Amino acid sequence: MASKKNLIIGIAAVIAVAAAAYLLFGMPKNGPVVITRELTQADNGKAVDMNRGDRLVIKLGDKESWALSIKPTGVIDRAKNIAAVRGSQGVYTANTVGTAVVTAQGRPVCASGTMCAQYIIEFAATVNVK
Repeated sequence: MASKKNLIIGIAAVIAVAAAAYLLFGMPKNGPVVITRELTQADNGKAVDMNRGDRLVIKLGDKESWALSIKPTGVIDRAKNIAAVRGSQGVYTANTVGTAVVTAQGRPVCASGTMCAQYIIEFAATVNVK
């Protein structure tokens, strides 16, 4: 009976030490840090560097309707189970080491039956995954 009691006390002590370490130092840093970066119209013509596992939010705005293309596929892919917020064209994950080119064309959003300016905004950025 005494050994069972000592085992319970030992387990409780380990849990207490782990809880104290968490409170003092936070989560352990042994896993990869995922960085989320935004790609905006200000990045047009630029190159951005990312690490595998990082997230990329493509946020070109909602004043235009954007048609997106990412080539080659597989370097960055649409993140699963993450919905795009208003003004963004999606959340992507850097999957494979390599280079992908994100291109997009933005056309004006016009209400049905109204006249509006006709233009196309061209966007291109290079994503380098290390």
